[in-house]
Amino acid sequence: MNSFLGILKKLAVKLFRVEPLWKDASLAPPYDSERGTREALRRFLALERKINLVKNSRLREGYHSSMQKHIDSGMLERFDTYENLKDSFCDAVYDASNKEQFRALSPVHLVLQDKETHKIRTTIDYSGLNILLSRGSNLLPPIHEKVAELRAGKYVLALDITRQYIQIFTKHPSAQCILYRKDPKDAISIFRHNGLIMGNICSSNLAGSCMIEAGCIFDNMVKKSREQKLNWDDVYPPLAAAMGDGNILDPNSLPRHYSLKTIIKDSLYADNLIFSYDDASSLTKDVVACTLVLNAFSFKIHEAFSNLPSQLLEIENIVRGLGGHFQIHPSMAKFVTGQREGDLGQHHVSSPDEVINSSPVPNDTSPETSDSTPICSSTSIT
Repeated sequence: MNSFLGILKKLAVKLFRVEPLWKDASLAPPYDSERGTREALRRFLALERKINLVKNSRLREGYHSSMQKHIDSGMLERFDTYENLKDSFCDAVYDASNKEQFRALSPVHLVLQDKETHKIRTTIDYSGLNILLSRGSNLLPPIHEKVAELRAGKYVLALDITRQYIQIFTKHPSAQCILYRKDPKDAISIFRHNGLIMGNICSSNLAGSCMIEAGCIFDNMVKKSREQKLNWDDVYPPLAAAMGDGNILDPNSLPRHYSLKTIIKDSLYADNLIFSYDDASSLTKDVVACTLVLNAFSFKIHEAFSNLPSQLLEIENIVRGLGGHFQIHPSMAKFVTGQREGDLGQHHVSSPDEVINSSPVPNDTSPETSDSTPICSSTSIT
């Protein structure tokens, strides 16, 4: 993960590290570790035989490309060979008091996608281990309520959080292990998956909780800034610039009871943020705040969509001018083509050089749990 963390260090980006929602051992049904390990091996060998058929060359290339991408990013981390570790996995016992040491293997299967960039998705089948986990509270409102909210506002804007799950790290990667080798002649290796996985029943709750926690951290930053207790050196530079005197998120210009936590909670729907407002300027301010705060936790915003294209362009100019990440949905391109250099309106926007020079980057952003700084290093959610 060195290259990935090196980028985060330069940007003073924070990482979320979450605690899976394990059941108490006395309440969880028995888990047969040996059976789970053998089943993971059986399905891996079956997958390997399938992709190595001559007719499945494209499937094989897509599988290895997907796996290598996750290995290069640090999301998959080699543990050891299956031969060396198989006994420890077969003998593993789930103990709620020592969850960090629990080891488990899960099978992998491939999902074909209608996407040019990555046609093969490698998915972990976590169904065998979900009996040990709680789903957590449902953070998604009923769809009919969300539709009613959208109809109530004059302006609607939606954002998509890119690859949300793999930007969040788990504290227990040894319970999320899979098998892999590139060549059938090589020894089978065990890899730990460091992020949230789609098949884990508590991942949705944990991801949503991280989004809401990001808003809570911003609210605390605003409070500390007003009390002149905020260490600006520890703040993600684009966000620090936006919070500067006279800028769009200047704490002294925000309403006294402004709550980004509430805004994110009310707009969150899975890996999307959906806003419905009557006032365009309030919409701009809140979307910029959500975007930069999520950027500060390594989340990128893309596929922004709105019934007010000019507002999308203004938000894009503000966020990018501050050094953040914001991408308009390709289908909106025809509405904003030729306007990219348009007027930014009343908001002052610092140049990227001003952002970096005015907000020094912390020296240490290693992924260790720390709650002492506003937006740097990592945040733990249990």
